[in-house]
Amino acid sequence: FKMKKLLLITVIFLAFACSKDDGDSNECLICDSFGDGADMTQSELNGFCVGATGEDGSTITREDVEAMAALLNFFPGTDCSVK
Repeated sequence: FKMKKLLLITVIFLAFACSKDDGDSNECLICDSFGDGADMTQSELNGFCVGATGEDGSTITREDVEAMAALLNFFPGTDCSVK
């Protein structure tokens, strides 16, 4: 249970730590539904997109977004993908 909380905090931090760059791809993490264990909303994930710049200056890649989708999909009833 502690691991789930840690993962959620990490996801929320990453979502708020990056800003969208208008010139890059519009492939973003989109969740059509969230399970009971995933205590968040789509609005908390806005901006987690390919090409976004993280707080540390790194660029979010498609692999980063896919990995986050896989992590969130770990929670039963959660349906996230890169769109």
